[in-house]
Amino acid sequence: MLSRKIKMDASITKKDDFVMDIEDDKKILKTNGFLHIIKTNSMEFCRSTSLHGLQYVGEEHRTITERLFWLLSFFISLIAVTYFIVQVWIKWNTNPVLVTFSEVATPVWEIPFPAITICPEVKVKSTVFSFSDAYYKENKTDEEKKKLEQSKIVCNNVYTIFDFEGRDVATDEDLDFIDEVALKLDEMCSRSTWGGIESDCDELFTTVLTDDGLCFSFNILASEELFRNGTVQRNQKHLNHNETLDWDLETGYRDINAKTTFPRRALTSGARSGLSMFLLIMDIEQDPICSFPIDGVKVLLHNPTDYPIVVEQHFRVPLDRDVVVGIKPRVMTTSESLRSYEPERRRCYFSSERQLRHFSIYTQQNCEMECLTNYTVSECGCAAYYMPRGQGTSICGAGKRECIQFAADSFTTDDDGLDTCNCIPACTEITYDVETSQATFKWEESMKASMKGEGLNFTMSESLKLSKVAFYYKDSQFVSSRRGELFGPLEFLASCGGLMGLYLGFSFLSLVEIIYFFTVRLCCNLRTNKKTRPTP
Repeated sequence: MLSRKIKMDASITKKDDFVMDIEDDKKILKTNGFLHIIKTNSMEFCRSTSLHGLQYVGEEHRTITERLFWLLSFFISLIAVTYFIVQVWIKWNTNPVLVTFSEVATPVWEIPFPAITICPEVKVKSTVFSFSDAYYKENKTDEEKKKLEQSKIVCNNVYTIFDFEGRDVATDEDLDFIDEVALKLDEMCSRSTWGGIESDCDELFTTVLTDDGLCFSFNILASEELFRNGTVQRNQKHLNHNETLDWDLETGYRDINAKTTFPRRALTSGARSGLSMFLLIMDIEQDPICSFPIDGVKVLLHNPTDYPIVVEQHFRVPLDRDVVVGIKPRVMTTSESLRSYEPERRRCYFSSERQLRHFSIYTQQNCEMECLTNYTVSECGCAAYYMPRGQGTSICGAGKRECIQFAADSFTTDDDGLDTCNCIPACTEITYDVETSQATFKWEESMKASMKGEGLNFTMSESLKLSKVAFYYKDSQFVSSRRGELFGPLEFLASCGGLMGLYLGFSFLSLVEIIYFFTVRLCCNLRTNKKTRPTP
């Protein structure tokens, strides 16, 4: 019995070993069959593909050296084409915009005439308050101390710019004093002409508080259209006129054939279609300690939608001169095809993409002004008198002039300054280049001769200075610039296809071929192999 049981156990063991061998053979056969199909499929692909060089790898009678040579050549070409495609992608991603000149000239009447801001050097009229006398007076009255402190907010002479005595916070009363002592429009502008029609200066100009004190602007938007609700300047008396805006920075004038528009536009070039005016200033009004000892006025030409920043961008019109200002507009537009790009890629904002807190219309200058205001408030705890601000923001007094100056100087260099504002240009920009020429204006001799001819004696105050200035377009047409696509999706695909065709002989059907061989055909071969494989 024992020997019989041993024989049976041995028989069972041999049977189990045989079954295990069969299962191992199946696994080996299955694995080898799959690898064989993959190899066969790959070699068939190499023999059939249109990709350069791979057909030599798939040929049956090629040596291993030849096959390695062509595989190496193929992969070197693949690396090269990948590198160049990456370079094309980087170029498309970082700089997709191409700036070109328009093929057709644009007439000047399709764009607004520039806004013109004029700032007299007189900040505090000596006939109203003698800043010099009060400044050097030893025993000042409380009223004189108060007026000195109020005057220092706008005085810009080197003697007073570093005198920071005074209150840190100003009031509306201080701003009223600035208006009271400033030169009035009718005291500076005696006569003006626009488009060949003579007008009173107050019909064309409006007051505006700038970084250079109280100034006068022509063709600038009214405060209700320039500022948003909640901004203090929206409801103040400056920039207050009844002109209605019928123009958009991106779409232009609503009715291109309208005779009267705002902003105003010149119908052609030449002085007759532009703005001319006579400027007069009494020398006795200039205070040598409050203002720089320079006569004349500062002039700034800017977009009607821009809040004027005068100190850094002006040119001067001296007194007793006849000054001619030739204007050349520069316009940049942006193709609608770029609207789908991120603003950081195209490097501009469409009007609907960036909203400012205080300004209704986005421009780069308005953005920088608002950003400077925020930076000044964060550094000084208040805003300068000319900066747009909300109801809860206080006005910096004379005691904060050093802080305001420091904030302005560091604004463009600090990490928290201009770099973080992201004030890239608007996608539609209008700027104006100027060319000036001047000659001596012998108006007094002309007046004497005219009066003498009528039998009258001419007497004029020696302190009176008179200048004439004319602003007009030099040409009736200009060539605008346009941002367009350097690479669109189609151009990018064509560039990639050209590179891959040059280096690899690759086409769209090559991609279909690869997908076919390693999906559909591979599955079919595996299924066929499974059906025809013998059962062990």
